[in-house]
Amino acid sequence: MSDVFIDTNVLLRVFNEEAGFEDTIEDIAEIKSNGNDLNISCITHFELLWGYYLYARGSDFLEKYENVRNVLEIGIVDLAEEDAEVASMRCRSKNKIRDYFIASTVKNRGGSLLTYNVVDFRWIENVYTPHQFLMGKENTGQ
Repeated sequence: MSDVFIDTNVLLRVFNEEAGFEDTIEDIAEIKSNGNDLNISCITHFELLWGYYLYARGSDFLEKYENVRNVLEIGIVDLAEEDAEVASMRCRSKNKIRDYFIASTVKNRGGSLLTYNVVDFRWIENVYTPHQFLMGKENTGQ
Protein backbone atom coordinates (compact mmCIF):
# COMPACT_ATOMS: atom_id res chain seq x y z
CA MET A 1 0.00 0.00 0.00
CA SER A 2 2.23 2.85 1.21
CA ASP A 3 5.25 3.80 3.25
CA VAL A 4 4.26 4.85 6.75
CA PHE A 5 6.90 6.46 8.94
CA ILE A 6 6.63 6.39 12.73
CA ASP A 7 7.82 9.43 14.68
CA THR A 8 9.90 9.12 17.84
CA ASN A 9 7.10 10.24 20.17
CA VAL A 10 4.81 7.42 19.00
CA LEU A 11 7.39 4.77 19.81
CA LEU A 12 8.28 6.42 23.12
CA ARG A 13 4.61 6.32 24.14
CA VAL A 14 4.75 2.55 23.65
CA PHE A 15 8.15 1.93 25.25
CA ASN A 16 7.42 4.18 28.25
CA GLU A 17 3.93 2.69 28.62
CA GLU A 18 2.39 6.16 28.66
CA ALA A 19 -1.38 6.70 28.76
CA GLY A 20 -3.02 5.15 25.71
CA PHE A 21 -0.02 3.04 24.75
CA GLU A 22 -2.17 -0.09 24.29
CA ASP A 23 -4.34 1.74 21.73
CA THR A 24 -1.20 2.95 19.97
CA ILE A 25 0.11 -0.62 19.72
CA GLU A 26 -3.23 -1.83 18.33
CA ASP A 27 -3.39 1.02 15.80
CA ILE A 28 0.15 0.41 14.53
CA ALA A 29 -0.45 -3.35 14.30
CA GLU A 30 -3.62 -2.71 12.28
CA ILE A 31 -1.82 -0.24 10.00
CA LYS A 32 0.79 -2.94 9.34
CA SER A 33 -1.81 -5.68 8.84
CA ASN A 34 -3.53 -3.45 6.24
CA GLY A 35 -0.45 -3.92 4.05
CA ASN A 36 1.49 -0.75 4.82
CA ASP A 37 5.27 -0.77 5.08
CA LEU A 38 6.43 0.66 8.41
CA ASN A 39 9.61 2.73 8.61
CA ILE A 40 11.47 5.11 10.82
CA SER A 41 13.92 7.76 9.76
CA CYS A 42 17.53 7.19 10.77
CA ILE A 43 16.98 10.35 12.83
CA THR A 44 14.24 8.61 14.85
CA HIS A 45 16.60 5.66 15.28
CA PHE A 46 19.26 8.09 16.53
CA GLU A 47 16.84 9.82 18.95
CA LEU A 48 15.76 6.50 20.47
CA LEU A 49 19.33 5.26 20.93
CA TRP A 50 20.50 8.66 22.18
CA GLY A 51 17.76 8.68 24.82
CA TYR A 52 18.70 5.16 25.87
CA TYR A 53 22.37 6.01 26.34
CA LEU A 54 21.56 9.24 28.18
CA TYR A 55 18.71 8.09 30.42
CA ALA A 56 17.90 4.39 30.27
CA ARG A 57 21.24 2.58 30.19
CA GLY A 58 20.90 -0.80 31.81
CA SER A 59 17.14 -1.02 31.20
CA ASP A 60 15.48 -3.46 28.83
CA PHE A 61 14.76 -0.67 26.34
CA LEU A 62 17.09 -1.93 23.60
CA GLU A 63 15.55 -5.39 23.80
CA LYS A 64 12.02 -3.94 23.55
CA TYR A 65 13.05 -1.70 20.67
CA GLU A 66 14.61 -4.51 18.64
CA ASN A 67 11.65 -6.77 19.37
CA VAL A 68 9.13 -4.18 18.12
CA ARG A 69 11.24 -3.47 15.02
CA ASN A 70 11.48 -7.19 14.23
CA VAL A 71 7.84 -8.09 14.91
CA LEU A 72 6.45 -5.13 12.92
CA GLU A 73 9.23 -5.28 10.30
CA ILE A 74 10.07 -1.60 10.77
CA GLY A 75 12.77 -0.45 8.37
CA ILE A 76 15.26 2.33 8.97
CA VAL A 77 15.49 4.86 6.12
CA ASP A 78 18.75 6.73 5.64
CA LEU A 79 18.94 10.49 5.35
CA ALA A 80 19.66 11.41 1.74
CA GLU A 81 21.23 14.48 0.21
CA GLU A 82 17.85 15.80 -0.94
CA ASP A 83 16.45 15.35 2.58
CA ALA A 84 19.19 17.59 3.98
CA GLU A 85 18.51 20.13 1.23
CA VAL A 86 14.76 20.29 1.94
CA ALA A 87 15.33 20.47 5.71
CA SER A 88 17.87 23.27 5.33
CA MET A 89 15.44 25.33 3.22
CA ARG A 90 12.53 24.93 5.66
CA CYS A 91 14.04 24.87 9.16
CA ARG A 92 14.41 28.14 11.06
CA SER A 93 15.25 26.76 14.52
CA LYS A 94 18.21 24.62 15.46
CA ASN A 95 16.03 23.13 18.23
CA LYS A 96 13.73 21.63 15.57
CA ILE A 97 16.32 20.41 13.06
CA ARG A 98 15.73 16.72 13.82
CA ASP A 99 11.99 17.14 13.14
CA TYR A 100 12.82 18.77 9.80
CA PHE A 101 15.13 15.90 8.87
CA ILE A 102 12.37 13.41 9.72
CA ALA A 103 9.73 15.39 7.82
CA SER A 104 11.89 15.85 4.73
CA THR A 105 12.64 12.10 4.70
CA VAL A 106 8.90 11.38 4.69
CA LYS A 107 8.06 14.14 2.20
CA ASN A 108 10.73 13.15 -0.32
CA ARG A 109 9.51 9.54 -0.32
CA GLY A 110 5.81 10.37 -0.63
CA GLY A 111 5.03 8.64 2.65
CA SER A 112 2.80 9.33 5.62
CA LEU A 113 3.98 10.23 9.12
CA LEU A 114 2.47 8.95 12.36
CA THR A 115 3.06 11.38 15.22
CA TYR A 116 1.39 12.81 18.29
CA ASN A 117 2.87 16.23 17.41
CA VAL A 118 0.94 16.81 14.20
CA VAL A 119 1.29 20.59 14.47
CA ASP A 120 5.12 20.34 14.41
CA PHE A 121 4.90 18.82 10.93
CA ARG A 122 2.20 21.02 9.42
CA TRP A 123 4.42 21.98 6.48
CA ILE A 124 4.18 18.50 4.95
CA GLU A 125 1.16 16.50 3.81
CA ASN A 126 -0.03 13.16 5.18
CA VAL A 127 0.67 13.68 8.87
CA TYR A 128 -1.60 11.82 11.29
CA THR A 129 -1.87 10.36 14.72
CA PRO A 130 -1.98 6.56 14.41
CA HIS A 131 -5.73 6.58 15.02
CA GLN A 132 -6.35 9.36 12.48
CA PHE A 133 -4.46 7.34 9.88
CA LEU A 134 -6.75 4.36 10.46
CA MET A 135 -9.84 6.53 10.27
CA GLY A 136 -8.63 8.12 7.02
CA LYS A 137 -8.70 11.68 8.41
CA GLU A 138 -6.36 14.20 6.88
CA ASN A 139 -4.00 16.44 8.79
CA THR A 140 -5.98 19.56 9.67
CA GLY A 141 -2.81 21.51 10.51
CA GLN A 142 -2.19 22.33 6.82
